Amino acid sequence: MIPIYIPTFNNPTYTRYIVNQLKKLEITNLNVIDNNSTYLPMKTLLEDLEKSVNIIRLKENKGPHYVLRDKNFYEKLPSVFCLSDPDIEFSKRIPKNFVKDLLEISEKYKMGKVGLALEIPELNEFVKPYMYLEGKLWNMVEWEKLHWQNKIGEHTDSSDIYRTNMDTTFAIYNKKYFNPEDRYPALMVAGNFTSKHLGSYKKTIIPIEEQEFYERTTRYSYTAGKLNNKGVPVFEITVHEYTLIKEELDSLRFNYNTLSQINSNLNFELQNLYNSRTWRYTRPFRIIKVIIKKLSHFLNKFK
Repeated sequence: MIPIYIPTFNNPTYTRYIVNQLKKLEITNLNVIDNNSTYLPMKTLLEDLEKSVNIIRLKENKGPHYVLRDKNFYEKLPSVFCLSDPDIEFSKRIPKNFVKDLLEISEKYKMGKVGLALEIPELNEFVKPYMYLEGKLWNMVEWEKLHWQNKIGEHTDSSDIYRTNMDTTFAIYNKKYFNPEDRYPALMVAGNFTSKHLGSYKKTIIPIEEQEFYERTTRYSYTAGKLNNKGVPVFEITVHEYTLIKEELDSLRFNYNTLSQINSNLNFELQNLYNSRTWRYTRPFRIIKVIIKKLSHFLNKFK
């Protein structure tokens, strides 16, 4: 069975909800990747889930795309796998074998990422109706509609298929066609597959205490994290974390400058070699060598 990986962080309600949904669909190869959760109810849930779900515990919060960004982790994944946010509510009409359907679509269109279309809430239903994305303040209904503009076909159950760019949500990844260096291009399947991204909705199933704890600790959420006065998602870091980042950047700059200098020195040495008497005097021999090689290759065709 194709494995499903679910990155989580301090969100026990959503994690429990998606695991229960998948089990009802008789999907059992479930892997929860916990980003070092610190919320006690989340820790308790992970211990409970460990009886039937594979729990992968990371030592720090590496975000929802870690499985795709980390080369070592990605290379260990099977040739086909699914990755899902925990805050997904599947369509009541979704086929039990929907993962197999997504794989069939991936093979048909030779697309490495195929995911579920997401229902677009009314503007007043969004937890944040307006957000600053890609350099512009967007009405979130208009933003979501961008995904529904390029229909390329239909699945066998008449569900429409669109070409778009997708974040994590729920998608199957087929390494035969997927490029982790360009992870957003995808196909999304609507119709019976159209589900809900619960984190986008103002009305929530999350208890207030859990929501407040998550907002204080998250760094990767657009909908539940902090925004500045322009509506741009932001997060705070400690002085120690800033220092580590600064030192890493300084090190990269130093290594780049060092490599550039080495490259310049090599070019200088090569130029001196090309201009030397030895190089000029041995030129006829190099020409003869090339002629002999080409002649030998030509004669071999007639053997």
